[in-house]
Amino acid sequence: DNAGVTNRVLASDYFGSLIAGCLFPLFLIPRYDLLTISLLIAFVNFLIAVFLLADPKGFCQETEKPKNSVTRLTLVAGLVFFFVFSFLRIGPINQYLLKKYYYYPFSVDSFSSLWQRMPQFPPIERYVSEYQRIDLVRMPNTRDAVLANRMVNAYRKSKVDLRDPVRSNALFIDGNFQFYAMTEEIYHEYFAHVPVILQGEIPARVLVLGAGDGLLVRELVKYPQIEAITVVELDKVMIKLARSHPVISRLNQNAFSDRRLQVVIQDAYSFVRQSKQRFDAVYMDFPEPTEYNLSKIYSREFYAAIKKILMPNGYLVFDAPGVDGLETSQRPYPSVFLDTLYAAGFSSLLVFESELEVDNSAARAVIEPLVEGRDTLMVEESDVFRRRVLRLTGEERIIKKVITDFVNDTKQPFIFAKKTPLNSNPFYKDFGLDLNVLNAARFALSVNYHSEKHGFIFHPGQVNSILQPTLPNPRYWWRLKFPY
Repeated sequence: DNAGVTNRVLASDYFGSLIAGCLFPLFLIPRYDLLTISLLIAFVNFLIAVFLLADPKGFCQETEKPKNSVTRLTLVAGLVFFFVFSFLRIGPINQYLLKKYYYYPFSVDSFSSLWQRMPQFPPIERYVSEYQRIDLVRMPNTRDAVLANRMVNAYRKSKVDLRDPVRSNALFIDGNFQFYAMTEEIYHEYFAHVPVILQGEIPARVLVLGAGDGLLVRELVKYPQIEAITVVELDKVMIKLARSHPVISRLNQNAFSDRRLQVVIQDAYSFVRQSKQRFDAVYMDFPEPTEYNLSKIYSREFYAAIKKILMPNGYLVFDAPGVDGLETSQRPYPSVFLDTLYAAGFSSLLVFESELEVDNSAARAVIEPLVEGRDTLMVEESDVFRRRVLRLTGEERIIKKVITDFVNDTKQPFIFAKKTPLNSNPFYKDFGLDLNVLNAARFALSVNYHSEKHGFIFHPGQVNSILQPTLPNPRYWWRLKFPY
């Protein structure tokens, strides 16, 4: 009867949804790529359709034999061929799509080139964990890349061999940029050492939340005065790569082999709330809060929990993702970070940046031969809504523009927070480390915003809380996702 058929269909739909709902997050996502998962789900639905076509009377209580059996067999055979071909070629198909995502700026110059294969580009190394997709990408050796690498060398004390293949690697997590091997030292030296200089003393016990690639840890283990470093990382695959991958382990200089290091594989939020230890410094290196699951590690509740495990004169420091620099003279940085920290009990706040000087003789020596004899340069600048072309005249203006653009591209803001008052006039203190980028002059450039000097005004409506989140707050939610 019709009621029996309806009940069987609804029951099958319910139990199928239940099984799929359990398998998808617990089994499929931690083990397979999204393309493989899509094919597997499509194949299961195909098998169910074949079953219904093969025995409609037994399942659906139909009395008539199916019509157009030749057409159906042809369709089934075609789909079988499609699935067999797709499963056999899943690796090359994945590589094709990954290359299109990461190498499109270097290969797509027309509509027809959008579909072409890219055998000239090296394959993408992808590692799948239960939490994220980790991609290691060899960046092409283009003219612009060579120029940028030479500019990085201009700001380094010890030069890097530009032919070293390790230095051409970039790391992405879930398609989002993490670091480029040639420039990461700028970021991590400021991140690790500026807070110690601001504090005026080296912390004894340090907690690092995230930073599973080991690059931040590499900088911290340079201090022999640090007694213990606890690294809390959610993804054990990232830790394994940091310890054993020839590229990443070389970049972090085998930092995870330091005897003072303890690695805890746990969610940072849970660790901080449960921890009975006290720390002199907490470093947070988390992804940009692009979703509400990530926003909780930028919440008032999380900061309050960190405040409890900090020693009375301890500090918290983290990079401020998504911040592009000064926005207005009154509110130099998006207030959500500062207001949330203030609401959690961090009354002393300071913002610093990985700032480089524009007036650099070595950088000029790189650019001058390229612009010699040129009086005009057309520079294209674009944002979300408009694109404009600037016409620069004069050799000096062109050189300054190129160096300024490079300096801005390497700039990253950080937030330094304490419960106790900050040093009102921070000065550079040399702890005897061999640093490649950071020095006294660049330290002075990096300290931009001091809450106690600028008359910080607390805005309760900007506080990010678990119960009332204000993050994520993308300015343009409809924008396409790009790796760079």
